[in-house]
Amino acid sequence: MENEYNKNFQILIVDDIPENIQVLGNTLREQGYSLSFATDGKQAIKLASMSMFDLILLDIMMPEMDGFEVCKHFKNNSITKEIPIMFLTAKTNIESIMQGFEVGAVDYIQKPFHPAEVLARVKTQLALKRSRENLQESEAKYRRLLEGTSDIIYSFSEKKKEFYVSSRVEKILGYKSSDFHKNPFLWFDLIHPDDIEKYNNILKSLQKNKKSEVEYRIKDANGEWLWLSDKSIVNKIENNDTIIEGIATNITDRKKREEEMLKIVKLESAGIFAGGIAHDFNNLNAAILGYIELTKEKIKFNEELYQLLSEAKSGLLKSKDLIKYLLNLSKGIRPSKKIGNIEKTIQEAISLALGDSTSMVSFSSDDKIWKVEFDETQIKNVIYNILLNAKEAMPKEGEIKINIKNIEIFGEEKSPILPGKYIEISIKDQGIGIPEKDIQIIFDPYYSTKKRYSQKGLGLGLSTSFSIIKKHNGYISVDSKVGEGSIFYIYLPLNNNHKEE
Repeated sequence: MENEYNKNFQILIVDDIPENIQVLGNTLREQGYSLSFATDGKQAIKLASMSMFDLILLDIMMPEMDGFEVCKHFKNNSITKEIPIMFLTAKTNIESIMQGFEVGAVDYIQKPFHPAEVLARVKTQLALKRSRENLQESEAKYRRLLEGTSDIIYSFSEKKKEFYVSSRVEKILGYKSSDFHKNPFLWFDLIHPDDIEKYNNILKSLQKNKKSEVEYRIKDANGEWLWLSDKSIVNKIENNDTIIEGIATNITDRKKREEEMLKIVKLESAGIFAGGIAHDFNNLNAAILGYIELTKEKIKFNEELYQLLSEAKSGLLKSKDLIKYLLNLSKGIRPSKKIGNIEKTIQEAISLALGDSTSMVSFSSDDKIWKVEFDETQIKNVIYNILLNAKEAMPKEGEIKINIKNIEIFGEEKSPILPGKYIEISIKDQGIGIPEKDIQIIFDPYYSTKKRYSQKGLGLGLSTSFSIIKKHNGYISVDSKVGEGSIFYIYLPLNNNHKEE
């Protein structure tokens, strides 16, 4: 059985004395090894270039090229450098033995040969070589597994302060694996400040529970916040080191979808609530207006009281705008879409919202904007609301830039927008900006940073805009920095039934 196994090993014997080759050959052949022979260095080098050997038995004392020179040649060649070499020598002085190890030999066999010793040393070196190859193969498989997964694999040594992370980190976070090797605490430095305490609590619980799962935000190389789902375990090893190993999955897209669904649920809930209020409020309004009209008839000769009642009536009539918003919210704002001129609609919204504004307005667009289906009244309302916010966000004179362009979305990893062709409307202001903590809730019903009960202080404009764009199968988002201003992006899809024009 062992002889059959040994056939898998190719051994090259190099010696200028045929008797030595014969003795070694007989000893090894009896064990089933596959053998090749060379009587000088040049012949050995030629054979090694033609076949891959598992072990080379190399005589030191040979004419022209001695064993040391031949060994150096093998070790300097990328093809043969990993082949273990055992020297055959009659020398017993320590200098020759050490020289052999220095040029790359792994062992030596003394002449005259003792079969048992030869077989033991050969078997040991072949076993070591096979173990190294198995380990390398295992490492290669593990590496392919690590690099093939869509997740980030990491390992942190608390004692050594070493952080290993798979190369997938470059695809997800934009950092190289070596960045984390140079700075073992870089990963922890990138975690969102609001999530640090949660993350630290998980690390503490690992000491007891041995495994954990946590979701947190982390900053990528572009400064954007991504969501990760981190599953980790802790291991204690012999030298009292604690190793934390984990798999981090990018769940940013899932989180964005959840946020979008939450906004829709909030809008639907707010719509049901708003509908009831609107109907009751409308009935009360009608009654109050009726009594005001009756009272005005009775006191029309009292100019002062008549004027006060007229102002009260005017105030109640203004509340109809609020009732209209609430009723629209409760009905779901279903659009009546048709092919229209989006540029003309935007220009009309600019006139309505900014007609009396001292702010500068610039408008630009691609040469041929694609035709899209939209509800002209509703889209005009969306643009109007955003422009009104832009105007009120600029306490001093500033510039509002509006741009329309054709854009195709290819399903980028971080994009919440479905793949397809769209027109993109961007509205940029130079206002006070929106705090980061408010960005995620800016489209929520009743959210507002303005004074309550002012003209647009009830927080319904943006939530209505969000609902309108959703009903158009589009998308609306905002980028903002405090002190620098905001940019709203609106995406309206190109109808598949209509060609680009």
